[in-house]
Amino acid sequence: MKFDWRIESPTQDRLNNRMTVNVAPSVAMISRAYYSIIKYNYEWQQFTLVYETKIGLARLQDLMNINPLNSEQIKIRYIEDYKSDLRVLWKEISETFHENKVILDCEADSLRDLVLTAKEFKMLGSFKYLFLSHLNTHNSPLQSMYDSGYRANITSVRLKLVDENPFRRKKTRLRPIDEIFQNQILLPVLMYDAVVLFANAARNVITKVRSYAEPQRRCEFEYGRPWYIGRQIVREMKSISEDDVEPPFKTENLKIDENGQRTQFNLEIYKPTTNEILAVWKSDGTVSPPTSIQFGTGSSSNTP
Repeated sequence: MKFDWRIESPTQDRLNNRMTVNVAPSVAMISRAYYSIIKYNYEWQQFTLVYETKIGLARLQDLMNINPLNSEQIKIRYIEDYKSDLRVLWKEISETFHENKVILDCEADSLRDLVLTAKEFKMLGSFKYLFLSHLNTHNSPLQSMYDSGYRANITSVRLKLVDENPFRRKKTRLRPIDEIFQNQILLPVLMYDAVVLFANAARNVITKVRSYAEPQRRCEFEYGRPWYIGRQIVREMKSISEDDVEPPFKTENLKIDENGQRTQFNLEIYKPTTNEILAVWKSDGTVSPPTSIQFGTGSSSNTP
């Protein structure tokens, strides 16, 4: 079981790891989602891509196809090349490129310095647009940094959680697990979904078999037949519906494909400076307004 992001393995590696299941959205699908949002929803044709890691670049790879790279409409910059002085990066974007639209992929911990430096070069002023593509941007200090000087249109995306039932009785005492899910860290949420997926698949398989054989409990390598129920559990995880799991998943639209990758999920498009939800992107490529429940709660407690 996996619950984090990695660059997709070559086809042969996937064939050799048929027992692997990852509940984190496929990087390839995230890249396609950003292409859909930027090209069709935002209608951007010219922008600068700024990335911090290789996996960040993988998330942005489809955006490079909006226009040919040699057209000078799409520029790419690697943050590591400017690590000694971030002012050089933003000076180039502002004064050399005369850029108005920037797509920035960086860790939440790196965002503060990058944004403060961008502000020095008026990249957060009027008629400027900044799209933050890291799914953990909501865990950055950007909201606490927000003031009247942030006039740019700043948006981001995050994995959408299942909307809470507005008629459900509210808890009067928070458990430690509730505090984990409310501190806006995505990893524990995906770990939770991984456990729920495995537990439901294992229960479904084990209750159907005529005779149950326990798996080998030793970690030493031994030749022999693998635990036959294990393969059935993996197949069940790839076919199980989110409507049939108990307790329910934390994230919406969780579906695993035949390669063990999560190719279905929903994304919230929101303003990270105010936590205002603007729209919801779905895996079929559609973008729709947020629901009335989300409007009513601000979704501050419903997001990873």
